Amino acid sequence: RVDLVVGSLCGFVCAFHQVSGADQPFEGPEEVVSNLYCGRLGAEDGVLCVRSVACCGTQAGYAIAVGTYSGRVLVFEPILEASASTTGSGTDEAEAITSESVVGYRIYWSCHLPYPVHGISAADVDGDGMAELLVTTRRSLHIFQVNVDDAVEAAKKRIVDLCK
Repeated sequence: RVDLVVGSLCGFVCAFHQVSGADQPFEGPEEVVSNLYCGRLGAEDGVLCVRSVACCGTQAGYAIAVGTYSGRVLVFEPILEASASTTGSGTDEAEAITSESVVGYRIYWSCHLPYPVHGISAADVDGDGMAELLVTTRRSLHIFQVNVDDAVEAAKKRIVDLCK
């Protein structure tokens, strides 16, 4: 679960995750993306907004949406890796615990708009129970709707993975 995402005008995005019961409230940073180069600008593309959004199409159930100066909207999904650990010591019975940790991010979806992206949010604007991605530029509001067939397939895969 991402608790804090940060972007920079240098084309860099990182994520911090909350840690319960630790001395530090967050662990990280984990690099989501860096060196966002834009050929049209001939330079690095500045990150103007970044947001963690619920996304039923990813294995983790969330994604990181990034808006850039050149008008790109990039959505990254976390790459999860299962790790197992045991609890207990000495004569106590050991208990196996399986958890998933983020080992990186990959592009999940992208599009290019004609103006710099100023804001990203998610809300169920049409009342169908699924959040749409809302993207604002200096001149418009864009609403991107989830492909229901893809969402159903992703949900089935996630349920199977959770049952393993």
